[in-house]
Amino acid sequence: MCSIMKYCKNCGAELEDIDKFCEKCGTKIKSKSSQKKPIKIKNTSDISISPSNKYVLPAIFSFFIPTLGQFVKGQFKWGLIIWLWIALGNLFIGALSGLFGWFSIILFAAFNSFMWIYQIYDAYNAPE
Repeated sequence: MCSIMKYCKNCGAELEDIDKFCEKCGTKIKSKSSQKKPIKIKNTSDISISPSNKYVLPAIFSFFIPTLGQFVKGQFKWGLIIWLWIALGNLFIGALSGLFGWFSIILFAAFNSFMWIYQIYDAYNAPE
């Protein structure tokens, strides 16, 4: 049987498989079984909920009813500001519909799509 030769990490002396200490310098030799690292299982109580995960529900609310997510998070002023911005934007686009004609429909759709996506994004993120 062919065995792999071991050498001392400290002085380089040749070692036997059964040696626990180097005969030349006295350095402790680690056995193969002690070189294996134990498997650590992470305790589930150590896992914390990130701020973003906490706001999934407000984002879902905002998906169906704009700015409801901000109200659920307790950001009443910010929710009202977003709601007013949407209302004023729509009034402005409606007032200019005589100038833009059919293009005002595209403006209306683009503006409302952007504001809808933004308020969902804002409801999902933690307040700064």
